[in-house]
Amino acid sequence: MRDRDRLCMNETIVSNSASNFIKNGSFYAVMQNDGNFVIYNCRTFVPSNAVWSTGTHNKSNYAPFRLIMQQDGNLVVYDSRNHPLWASNTDRQGSHPHTIVLNSGGVLELFDSHHRMLWHSSNPPSCPPPSHGRHHPHHRPSPAVCPPAPTVVQVPVPVPVPVYPSYPTAPSPYQPTTAYPSPYQPSPSPYQPSPSPYPPATGYPGSQPYPGSIPPPATGYPGAYPGSVPPPATVIVQPVAARPARADTMTDNERLVSNGRSVITSENGIYHLVMQQDGNLVLYRGSKWVNQYAEWSSKTYGVSPHSPFTATVTSDGNIMVMDGHHRMIWQSGSSCHKQGPFYLQVTNYGSLNLTNIHGEQIWSSSALVNFVGSLFK
Repeated sequence: MRDRDRLCMNETIVSNSASNFIKNGSFYAVMQNDGNFVIYNCRTFVPSNAVWSTGTHNKSNYAPFRLIMQQDGNLVVYDSRNHPLWASNTDRQGSHPHTIVLNSGGVLELFDSHHRMLWHSSNPPSCPPPSHGRHHPHHRPSPAVCPPAPTVVQVPVPVPVPVYPSYPTAPSPYQPTTAYPSPYQPSPSPYQPSPSPYPPATGYPGSQPYPGSIPPPATGYPGAYPGSVPPPATVIVQPVAARPARADTMTDNERLVSNGRSVITSENGIYHLVMQQDGNLVLYRGSKWVNQYAEWSSKTYGVSPHSPFTATVTSDGNIMVMDGHHRMIWQSGSSCHKQGPFYLQVTNYGSLNLTNIHGEQIWSSSALVNFVGSLFK
């Protein structure tokens, strides 16, 4: 048997039954025969004692009416043809079972199984529920339209502006200042401008074609350039003579190949730059090309298995060692914007010097030379 102050899941109160209400203290929630579900503050069910209603008075002619706490959590008022007239619109909210309770203050409260309040009767009346909130499984409820909420128009209230009385201005005790004539009059200047002893210029005399003070234009250069346009200047570029070929020098159009021409020898015949089969570019002293006689190397021994290896001077002043797949395995890092061609020379002092056509030092195998050269770049 249910409590008299609540409806549990699937419980119903019907308008034409003796138990058509729930109560708590002096408050009654009644399912009336006119289709309205009303909360009264006492046992006398008259409109003056009503504190809340679903607003479904005479919305349907099909009595009796019933209020049901549905399994889906929706509290709904139906007529006898299962048309929904009002609903709390709490279907599928919270966890079921749901309970509707009339509290001691006369407010209906709808709770889920975790006692979370999903709705209370202080909310405005709701529209009829959607189709999934109907109680009868085979009934399609008729559409219902909620009445529009009344529009509240705010009428501005004019604010009175205080009017203050005006007072006459008191006369000033001071009289306006009287202007007195100045006793000083400007005296005429004793100096008069003297006439110029020089006659005005009359321009060019005679029958010249440029009368007045306008001089004739310059006649410019004779011949093919009339007027004031000078002939264009002729720039003569002196070609720079290339160095003669030397046995101790490689230019930027030459190369050393490990399986071809692979050696450059200094002029005194002591030092040799060798492009070796192992990919190392080495400068040797003497005819024994072994480690203890190496003066300098690119340290590219065994870096790449792809031979033949090539050493070359590029057109921008860089020395590069390439493997057989044209992959760079070493470079001097001496690329510059100076004028070529460039020359790599094996000197008589056991060093490699890279210079350009003007003899400017670009790179050297000597660390000291490179350091001093960097100070002047």
